[in-house]
Amino acid sequence: MQRLKIFALALALLILGVLPGFAMKRAGNLPFVLSALDGRFYARCIPAKDEGGAGSTKIYRVESAKDVLIDSYDFYPQHGIWLGWSPKAGKIAVLNRLIEHNVDPKIQIELTCYLGGKKLASYTTEQLWKMGAQKKLDMVGGNCAEISISGCEQIPGTNDYDFVIRTGLNTYLRMDILTGKIRAAKSKGGNENFKF
Repeated sequence: MQRLKIFALALALLILGVLPGFAMKRAGNLPFVLSALDGRFYARCIPAKDEGGAGSTKIYRVESAKDVLIDSYDFYPQHGIWLGWSPKAGKIAVLNRLIEHNVDPKIQIELTCYLGGKKLASYTTEQLWKMGAQKKLDMVGGNCAEISISGCEQIPGTNDYDFVIRTGLNTYLRMDILTGKIRAAKSKGGNENFKF
């Protein structure tokens, strides 16, 4: 009976010692599909490796007979991808978030905006911090920006669309999907509006 108690205690200590390591480990990359724009378009994302942003992302338009490839990108959106439609350009906009590990925040590209298969603009972690995002330590020790991306929204009364990026409890950035440029930072109530 004494041996059973010692074994149970040792097993419990082993599990408690191992579990925090598992809790901090990120799951490996997996292929996935993201449907957007009322299901009319989708992104098919295939990783090249178990970790990192190497791979491919292909944007398709759903058709009755066979889906049509619209755009192709040489990255895997490990930390998220968002799609938007520009009626002005007649093209799909893509916002990709990438977080590398142990990279200087001054050079670490965290957000990149594309339109119609072409890169428009990129923003480093440090630039996002300067635009109001808080510093965050990701699950494996890299520095990144504390942001949340709402998706693509139309500017009321216009034919313009922005990716909306929340940088704090009451602040967000609006990124023009035609240029990739930040239009402004605004408070939640819309009282502030300042350009970068």
